[in-house]
Amino acid sequence: MVPSIITLIGSSRFMDYFSTMMWEIEKRGIMALGLHWVVAVPGSPIYKMKAVSDHLAEAEGVSDILDELHLRKIDLADEVLLLAMGGYVGESTSKEIVYAESIGTKITRVINWQECGEYLLILDEMIKEITNVN
Repeated sequence: MVPSIITLIGSSRFMDYFSTMMWEIEKRGIMALGLHWVVAVPGSPIYKMKAVSDHLAEAEGVSDILDELHLRKIDLADEVLLLAMGGYVGESTSKEIVYAESIGTKITRVINWQECGEYLLILDEMIKEITNVN
């Protein structure tokens, strides 16, 4: 069965993968939830921070709020896609994995772009089977 909602989890250092995979998943008609790529608009609080690492939530003091929100995104998901590029899984992501497993949500792990592509091909095949399109 084709998932109707896929929640992406992984380190914020892989935002390029997050944004690309969310686009690829959503253009197939599947809702994708995950981290947001934040672009600093001139004049915004983020823009004024200048030297922010890939951990913006910590820099702004909202990591607890966002960690909880990510668990709610997992609650909504039919499937979790773990973006573990190069095999890296951080502390927050490890907690999300444990949570997803505890509620019985399927987790698929990819570690490089080739595996991302293979995952998308599997989605395409599932969609083809459901819609009977050749």
